[in-house]
Formats: sequence, C-alpha cells, structure tokens
Amino acid sequence: MDESGIVLICHGDVPLDYREKEKETHESVQAMMSMASEKIRAIPRETMDDPHCNVAKEIAKIMKEEGGYELLEVGFMSFCLPTIEEAVEKLKSQGAEYIIALTNFNLQGESGHSLIDAPEIVKKLQERYPILEFEYIMPGFEDEEVVEIMLERINDFLKESEEEEA
Repeated sequence: MDESGIVLICHGDVPLDYREKEKETHESVQAMMSMASEKIRAIPRETMDDPHCNVAKEIAKIMKEEGGYELLEVGFMSFCLPTIEEAVEKLKSQGAEYIIALTNFNLQGESGHSLIDAPEIVKKLQERYPILEFEYIMPGFEDEEVVEIMLERINDFLKESEEEEA
C-alpha cells in the first residue's frame, strides 16, 4: 500500500498572544463557550452518545487499576460532567490532601489549554481549597514518542489490510 496517503487531524488552537491582542474577542468567545458548556453539560447522556467522556473515564479506570491510585477522578474543563471542581471536591471528601492535576492533551502538550487554562484553573482551585496542596504537571509525550505510537498504528492497520486482502 505504498500509495496510501495519511492525514494528521489536529485539534488546533489560537496563538498564545491572541488572548491579549484580541482581548475583547477572546472574552466574548469565552463567555459564549461557558454558556454553551453549561447547556451541553445538562444534556442527559448515554454511553454511545458521549464517547469523549466515556474514553476519559475508561482511561481513569485503567490508571487506577494499573497505577494503584485509589484517589483518581476525571474532571472536565467544559461540556462534560463532572467539572474539575466537582472532581476535586470528591477527592477532598475521600481524604485527599495533595492533588496532582494533569490533562490528557497528549498530542498538544503546549496548547493554550495546557499552558494557560489548566494552570489558571489549578491556581483558582488552590485559592478555593487552601487546605489542599496542588501541583500541575505538563501533559504530553515527547514528539518522538507520539510519532512512534502513530506510526505503529498506521503500520498495524496497513498490515491488517494486507492480511484481509490476501
């Protein structure tokens, strides 16, 4: 299958200086996103209707099992429940005193969400819960690790396709 083409679909993000250069637009978009997020969070969901949420929860389940982390919760920045604040509240009620926060934005470890939004959320959580200690860990893999995983996926697919054709 040497004629195979590959499209790398990426999330996309605004430039980091957008928030300051286009402050009015940024604030307007943030307000709309916040309103949309609240409305979307209120929609009843079924497993098949919410793959993003379910995948995140499955990852958390595997992390608990394989890492042995009893106090591990998923919290979403927007659109899904529980919120980050709700996840922290649950951890606090379970006895957590130290919260390590990280995102699953692995392919875009240096996005606006991971560089600005998530650290700001953690800072606000620290202010809200001064009895807890928070640490934010930058997400992601090294580029070479991402490339290896993606190439492995492509090669596995091509191998399976060739086997099916045979």
